[in-house]
Amino acid sequence: MVEDGGGATTVADADSILLSARRAAELTRDLLGSRAAMPTAGEQVRPESLITSVVSLVSRTLPEGIKVETSFGDELAAIEGDPAQLSHALVNLCIDAADAMDEHGVLTIGAHRRRGGDGDAVASDHVVLSVTDTGAGMDVEQRGQRVDGSTDAGISA
Repeated sequence: MVEDGGGATTVADADSILLSARRAAELTRDLLGSRAAMPTAGEQVRPESLITSVVSLVSRTLPEGIKVETSFGDELAAIEGDPAQLSHALVNLCIDAADAMDEHGVLTIGAHRRRGGDGDAVASDHVVLSVTDTGAGMDVEQRGQRVDGSTDAGISA
């Protein structure tokens, strides 16, 4: 058990902190471009696990007035992609959403299954990841400062 001056922290808390630090290091490497030239290795990623780890990371860094929620549909399949790049894309969207909320509101990170066909752009069933917020939007200055989330997230259907 790890203790601080104000009380005890459990081993599970310490493991969570260590895991978050490792994910932050991966995201930092991505932001610095060290992995940009490397091909991505597709892995099977559970949307629920991915989103839960992103929530753990962003909920500690966003202003206190922003509540982070999750929304999961039924029958979610694993998705194929690079977990670090998927996390990076979701974190970027969360940062942009937080900028649009003026330090208060609800940010929801979700995943649901969408059936393909019938005019859908993708013919097969797929999983949709989403980040929504209750903000009013960003002004021109904020849009110019936003994190560029247009990079390839290493996702394949």
